[in-house]
Amino acid sequence: MWREPRRFLVLTPALDGADGISELSRQAIRTLVDQAGADRVEVWALEGGVGRFPAGEAAPAFRAA
Repeated sequence: MWREPRRFLVLTPALDGADGISELSRQAIRTLVDQAGADRVEVWALEGGVGRFPAGEAAPAFRAA
């Protein structure tokens, strides 16, 4: 997909909510993790937790404000 290693930062209000923004954020993060690897994705959320990642699935780095 790309030649040089890239890192991705996802900023979101919340990741573990039941709202549309949280769901869209989870979908975007899963896609980035699938394509680039969990070690290249970092998530910053204003509140809440990391959300749910199935057992055995790599989770990206997570920070909450």
